[in-house]
Amino acid sequence: MAQLCVGVTQAAKGYYGEVGGEAGELLAGGLELPRSKSPVGRPDAPDRFRAERTASSGTVRLRWKRPVRRCVFNVEYTTDAAGHKDWQPHTTCTAARCELQGLEPGRLYWFRVAPSTPTEPALDSVARLRPG
Repeated sequence: MAQLCVGVTQAAKGYYGEVGGEAGELLAGGLELPRSKSPVGRPDAPDRFRAERTASSGTVRLRWKRPVRRCVFNVEYTTDAAGHKDWQPHTTCTAARCELQGLEPGRLYWFRVAPSTPTEPALDSVARLRPG
């Protein structure tokens, strides 16, 4: 009976795999369970990624179009022109926009944003701007 409970609990949570024995008979016996949504997989890089100056000195607004509905975005920046190394994490957010404050006016920055889902990290998009 313990196997049956585990099999039914996992199936009810959306973990479909091979279900056999008593659990298979129970599922085939007319018990309707919710189907799991298929995993999103690796999201594409955000589209239309851009960096914009703001009215505040040393502040940049980043915007992008989300590639999938439910994801978290990792936002990073660097000042390294040669090879874009030493990326500094800025924030993790769920919105398709954010602001970076406290940047050095007149210095060239590169920004990147990469969405991730519970199953996979993604490709990133890169933009550059000199904050005013």
